[in-house]
Amino acid sequence: MNYHTIVLLIYLAYLILFSLITIILFLVDKSFAKKEGHKRIKEKTLLFFCSIGGGIGGYFGRILAHHKTHKLYFSLIINLTVFLQLLILGAMITFAITSNLNMG
Repeated sequence: MNYHTIVLLIYLAYLILFSLITIILFLVDKSFAKKEGHKRIKEKTLLFFCSIGGGIGGYFGRILAHHKTHKLYFSLIINLTVFLQLLILGAMITFAITSNLNMG
């Protein structure tokens, strides 16, 4: 296993971890929204977790919880973060594959 493959696996684990955290945050905030007078998770916090690696989790968390699906800026930011995170993942997969081909 070479350097690019190891970095790819670490990045995948990072994306999975933050996506799971972000899905949980969306689900918890939706449950708080149903309870009158309950303190909510700030929108900035939800978007922060999407932007630092949980974009995929935020995308699916919104769908699962039917939460903040009508807010245009949420859609734009989450879709942009998913695109960038998948772009980086695609580049890392390409580097890992080409470096493995060049080694052997």
